[in-house]
Amino acid sequence: MKRILFLFLAFPLFCQAVPVRYLFVVDTSFSMARERQTLSRAVSDIISRGLDDRMQSGEAFTIWTFNEQVYTNRFSPQIWSRDQRQPLAERTAQFIRNQRFEKRTRIERVMPELSKVSAAPDRLRIFLFSDGDTSLAGTPFDRSINLAYAQHGRTARKARTPLVTLLSVRGGRMVA
Repeated sequence: MKRILFLFLAFPLFCQAVPVRYLFVVDTSFSMARERQTLSRAVSDIISRGLDDRMQSGEAFTIWTFNEQVYTNRFSPQIWSRDQRQPLAERTAQFIRNQRFEKRTRIERVMPELSKVSAAPDRLRIFLFSDGDTSLAGTPFDRSINLAYAQHGRTARKARTPLVTLLSVRGGRMVA
């Protein structure tokens, strides 16, 4: 009985959430399979460089993947630190390389999930990696983003390079 009581009391200590400041949302649909290596390298480079020294030690990041579904819990949040940036970058690259790239892109299913997390933190940076083949809906900037997707998507697909859309949330509102 004491052992159960101990685990019950200790459980909340392990579950306290560190606010996620950086969210990488990666399209793992079949259409992105050719970009698997580029995707893994792009995300791991951001992590290893600490977003060009904007990431601070103690800040958390995580990765979501999506195709016909959104997977928000396959990669547990990681705490970034300068001295652990290379192992963290390798872990993120390995995670992306190990994903099954299958099914269709359903980017419209991502936005409701993003709106849930966008309401909570005071600051969140979202990096959306996609091929730009599907229109985005649910941000104040849909028109501009979709115009950029139309202008650059085909070129990016030919070059086997994903498009990266950066969204910023402050105070529960998408501001960029």
